[in-house]
Amino acid sequence: MVEIKGGGVRPTGSEPYEPRENGVAAYPSRQASVRRAFNEEFKAVAVQRVLDGETLQAVADSLGVHVNVLRGWRNREVPEASATDTVERLHRENALLKVEIEYLRKREALLRWRGVR
Repeated sequence: MVEIKGGGVRPTGSEPYEPRENGVAAYPSRQASVRRAFNEEFKAVAVQRVLDGETLQAVADSLGVHVNVLRGWRNREVPEASATDTVERLHRENALLKVEIEYLRKREALLRWRGVR
């Protein structure tokens, strides 16, 4: 054991485990954490709450799971959009952006004509 500032001790690696008087380890435990298992119903309810509009963080906090675990469940439950759906969505978005650009060009020309810019 090596004494550290503040009056404590830390292991150097060769010392055996030495509990304190109250039975608590004198240094952090090196035991592996137990992996929790969740049933499919629990996962489905959690994913449904996210799909209903709750944020991932809020649902994860209320259920006591990490947000990345919940994100993984959601990604497995929600089927990915097909390539055709994605292309159609991008075409609609592109058309909307073209209309917005044309509106902004006309507005800029009008403001220049009025001498605002």
